[in-house]
This record gives sequence, structure tokens and C-alpha cells, in this order.
Amino acid sequence: MAVQIGSLGAYHILADVDESSQVYHLLRRVGFAIYARQRTWRLEGQASGEADAVTWSACKSSDVIGIRSLYCNVVPGLVQQVEPLPKKNLKGFVQYKKGDISAYVELKHGRYGIWAQPYVHPDAENFSLQLVHFLNSLPGRRNRPLYICVRSYQSWLESAVEAIGAQPGPQQAVMVRHLTVANRVKQTYPLPAINGKHVEPTAPVVQFEEACHLELSDIEKQS
Repeated sequence: MAVQIGSLGAYHILADVDESSQVYHLLRRVGFAIYARQRTWRLEGQASGEADAVTWSACKSSDVIGIRSLYCNVVPGLVQQVEPLPKKNLKGFVQYKKGDISAYVELKHGRYGIWAQPYVHPDAENFSLQLVHFLNSLPGRRNRPLYICVRSYQSWLESAVEAIGAQPGPQQAVMVRHLTVANRVKQTYPLPAINGKHVEPTAPVVQFEEACHLELSDIEKQS
């Protein structure tokens, strides 16, 4: 699988895995590493509790810069390296506070449910009340359940999600398997001096296939 994906130009494989499962240990053995943790909460029906009727608006192209600023402030650099924010076509809703975006909820619609991943500034107040208003007025939901993903770096949101009546799932490890390795160039090229010093050339990235094939064969034997 890694060889096929690598041949298509992918740089890594991602996996969300229950840490108590056997798959988690197998993935660790073949080079997957944890870069975040998360818990997915399931909400059937309407969100319970008081609602704060703040304004949520669908993402527009003019919101991209504000969303990117919020994303960079909230999401750790390690995660941003693996999950960069899309440059366009953001799907979700935003909330403004004093001219800046204070919350962004990314949405992914499926036949049997809607996936919601919130990015909320720590300075946001009474977010559980704002979340009730947002979820109960979400257009096009019909009777589909909501799956709200809360990452470990936003763990303070769990109390807000629990307060609206959502049920917690197991804690998951968010894992990555890099399909590239650094390879220092054999031929160097002169670079202009900066402040009297020469800058070292950066190392390019090359894909490796044989190691991936050998390691992933262990999983195939045990499956």
C-alpha cells in the first residue's frame, strides 16, 4: 500500500487508531508515529442546553486569511507540517469577535453523518452556548448524527461538547507514516554570501519504496 501511494506522489499516510487496538501496535512497528490525539463525540438529535444566538456564517473567500491566522495560533507546528490548511475551498462556518475570526468549524458531509472539527481561540467565552446555537441551526443536517472531533491540543473543548449531550468515543492516536527521507545532494552549488557567510544548500526529499514494502509485509502476514 505504501509503495502504491508513494508512486502517486504522496508524502505520508495518516491513520486514526484506537490506542487499545492491536492495529495500533502493528502500525507502531512499521514506522507510524503519533503526532496528535483526539476523541470523537457523537450527537444524536438536537444539542441540549442554553443557546447564545451569536452569528455564524458560511466560509467565504474573504475569510481565508482570518481562518489561516486562527489555525496557526491554535494548531501546533508539528500538526501543521502534516495537515496544512487548504489554500481554498474551505467548507464550514466561522464566527467573528471584534473583527477577527474567533472560531472556525470545518464540516464534512456524508450520507450517514456530518463530521465537525472545531478550531476555537482560547479567548472564546461561553463557547458551549454558542455551539448549541450553531449545531441546532446547522442547515441541511436532517436526521443525520453529528461527529465532533476534539483534538488533544484543544482538549478544553471536551467539557463544552459534553455539556450539549454528545457521547464520547474512545481516545484515538492520530498517526503518520512518512514516505520520504532526506537525502543530501552529491553535487553542491555556490550560493551568494549573506552577511559574509555562505548558506548551506538544503537537502532534497526522495521517496523510498523498498523499506516501506518490507515493513508493511509484516502487517499483511498477521492480517
